[in-house]
Amino acid sequence: MKFKNKFAHKSNYGSARPLSNIKYIVIHFTGNKGDTALNNCKYFQSANRHASAHCFVDGSGTVYKSVSLKRVAWSVGGFYSRKNGAGSFYKKCTNANSLSIEMCNSAGKVPENVYKDAVALTRYYMKKYHISASRVIRHWDVNGKDCPDPWAGKDNAGWKKFKKAISK
Repeated sequence: MKFKNKFAHKSNYGSARPLSNIKYIVIHFTGNKGDTALNNCKYFQSANRHASAHCFVDGSGTVYKSVSLKRVAWSVGGFYSRKNGAGSFYKKCTNANSLSIEMCNSAGKVPENVYKDAVALTRYYMKKYHISASRVIRHWDVNGKDCPDPWAGKDNAGWKKFKKAISK
């Protein structure tokens, strides 16, 4: 796994934080077919997007970092819903205590190569920051947004498969 830094414009993320604040890993997806990690990073290099993610994966084996882990990414805010069991980590997992990973090229489903990159990166950060699988969650678990859409919802088979893979 290679890492490349393509940092977002400073208007798209928050303040500094100690790495010891990272308690959760939140999985997202861009919902765009054919997009790349690099293209997403370039998008956030423009000012005033008012959103961000720490890392993007697209199945290429390269992780693009858009926000330093020493900074707060704006990735789990927004509306709030507890519909169908969503939002169970609301006010527990925040932008300030989470690390966000976006899966690219994942409209409707998560391609196998993107899935493998997401598993590898998640496992890497779990080990590095001593985060248990129980603290690897979806955006859906924080505020109810259908993200990652293919894995949203209670008892989702795709999410269960991912959780099993990161637990090995």
